[in-house]
Amino acid sequence: MDIEACFRFEKIIKDLVKKGTGLLVVSHDRVFLDRVADRVIYLKRGVAETVTGGYTQMLDHLARDFRARQHEARVINRKIRELEEEVARKKNWSEQKEATKCAGVDKGYIGHRAAKLAKRANETRKKAEKFIDELKEKKPFVEKPISISFPAYEVPNKIVVDASHVSFSYGIKAIFKDATTQLTTRDHVGLIGANGSGKTTLLKCLIGILEPVSGKIKLNPSVKWKYIPQDVRELFDDESLLSFMSTEGYNEQETRHALGSARFRRDKVYQPVRSLSYGEMMRAAILKAVFEKAEFLFLDEPTNHLDIESLELLDELFANYPGGMFFISHDRHFIVEHGKKLLIIEDGNVRSFISQTELDPEELGLIQEQVQEAVEQARKRRQHGKDTLEY
Repeated sequence: MDIEACFRFEKIIKDLVKKGTGLLVVSHDRVFLDRVADRVIYLKRGVAETVTGGYTQMLDHLARDFRARQHEARVINRKIRELEEEVARKKNWSEQKEATKCAGVDKGYIGHRAAKLAKRANETRKKAEKFIDELKEKKPFVEKPISISFPAYEVPNKIVVDASHVSFSYGIKAIFKDATTQLTTRDHVGLIGANGSGKTTLLKCLIGILEPVSGKIKLNPSVKWKYIPQDVRELFDDESLLSFMSTEGYNEQETRHALGSARFRRDKVYQPVRSLSYGEMMRAAILKAVFEKAEFLFLDEPTNHLDIESLELLDELFANYPGGMFFISHDRHFIVEHGKKLLIIEDGNVRSFISQTELDPEELGLIQEQVQEAVEQARKRRQHGKDTLEY
């Protein structure tokens, strides 16, 4: 759904709740959960946790739970170390006494007493070892916080693309007109608009995939930029993830370390990239671009079909990315987090404004008629079996 459709859906939900209707909604939209949910059921590692409130309250709960599990794990680890040291001492003492007895130093009272003490020490050691095993089973799982690492590099401030009075149409259907914008390697720009408004078309014009019907576009050939399309699968062959990520200047250990920080671990690096989930493929494509020291990224719907963990991984990756980017997204959290400036397509016009911390449908200028038109276009595409990706 585009942003205006999300707001409309939220209104429907709230109206139903006011009438006393109970609802169970499955969603990865973090802003949506904050605005409508009074309870969140969070599924992870086969366990369901219920938290009162929305997404933000769920994060607070998870942070408290993480700190509590960290503390409990530290306490248990300390107990295990103490017991292991005690076991080692008992074992060493027992072995020394046994050696003394076997050496025939004293075959009388002292030897008999040493044997009893050694037996008692062995029993104590076995109890301690059993307790250690129980503590290890009791120790909570503490997942490492998200922290994506990749080799640092600097990006000089350069103009990436300069577009002046650009217009585009499919036949007699005008998509947008008189669009003017300039992007630099310092810019983080989000392009938003109703479904079917021409966002992908504008992006493809900027990078030379499509030719505008009028206007000028200058794409700087000295800038190292990467384009990641909606259908990210087209970037991959049948190669494994590790093979895909192999980049000149990085050894396998560095590559695996970066993949591990992005939650690609163990045998997953040997899987064909196309066998991964959409979110994993998107993550891999962006990480590959960063590995190749891309100075600017053009991203077409990078948040589509991503679960919350994948969205948070993207947030972490882009928070440390040194270059600029131009992205299309309907994810309000992602837009606010990463769009320092916004471009909006409305009624074929492209305008820009500085991003605000709270998005409002009136500020965005996305009107109801556009949504209805986009829905009708999507319905027709489905009837004709066409690709539902936005043009």
